[in-house]
Amino acid sequence: MLRWWVFADTAQPLLLTLAAGPACGLAALWCVGRALRARRARIGIRTLAGAAPYSKTSASAGFAWSEAVRAATPATSQGPGRTGDMNTWDPEVRTLLRRLTDGQHDVLSDDLLGSYVFGSLATGGFESGISDVDTVSVLRTDPTSDQLTALGRLHQVIAEEMPTWEDRVEAVYLSSRALATFRTVSSAAARIAPGEPFHAIEVDRRWLVDWYQLREVGIPLRGPSIASFVPEITHSEYVEGVRRHLLTWRDSLDDLGSQGDQAYVVLTMCRGLRTVRTGDHVSKREGAGWAAEELPEHADLIQDALEWRARSRGGRWIDGTTTRATTARFVETVLELVSQADT
Repeated sequence: MLRWWVFADTAQPLLLTLAAGPACGLAALWCVGRALRARRARIGIRTLAGAAPYSKTSASAGFAWSEAVRAATPATSQGPGRTGDMNTWDPEVRTLLRRLTDGQHDVLSDDLLGSYVFGSLATGGFESGISDVDTVSVLRTDPTSDQLTALGRLHQVIAEEMPTWEDRVEAVYLSSRALATFRTVSSAAARIAPGEPFHAIEVDRRWLVDWYQLREVGIPLRGPSIASFVPEITHSEYVEGVRRHLLTWRDSLDDLGSQGDQAYVVLTMCRGLRTVRTGDHVSKREGAGWAAEELPEHADLIQDALEWRARSRGGRWIDGTTTRATTARFVETVLELVSQADT
């Protein structure tokens, strides 16, 4: 069961519920995300406000990024795939993360146990002006409706203050219990992501791939090591999770109307195939380079996908009618290889 908070021009968010069986869960999630992207394009991010205003004066909350975070987290973080020195990150990224973590603390106070960054920023594959920033915040309990409203307002304010980051931040909010029990229990959480407004969701074992990556490379912006919240996930579980996720895309090919959507699926296929074949988790660009060598007949499409990805940033819609069939053939090729893989 997938539940979505949709913020409209009302004092209270609306709850949209979608029933999805285990076999179609990820595909359904993807389709709903695309549907919400269309809705979001119509209503605009500035209508995603809840009833309670968010205070911009986060300094009064008694938490500031600079000293508190550096005291809790060494500037040089050791771990597989980590960039090491957070001071080498793009200044715009650091400003965004300061603003986000200060705002989170202002909203959540002692309910916030930790905030973490992972994805390309943590592994060194971040591309300025293109890549998203991926974060997870761990709460003491499931997020409340009041917290959902305030967090939605926080992300709206950040998008208004920093428009270059609109549609480029993924933030997940969930309890420590939800992380500890994700294999066996479905738990309430909340999320904002590219193409999706801030909304309530449920997390379960289908999030295994994300939590593996979070545990392996997650860098604390606030709080203890993420390993204290995420249980151990074996590498074989991760690879099989990637394989299963890729196979869900077979039912979503008809929705690839723009070149931005096509770029996302092509590069996701490239990276996923490399993980299934080699066990490595790499950036989209690294996966693309590898796949172009492994599948030379598709090298031109892969290069085009990298260019489409760059041109589509900022929500720019580029018609993909003439390239849809070529993209679909590539996806089918990769899915056939993935379905034959012995993990």
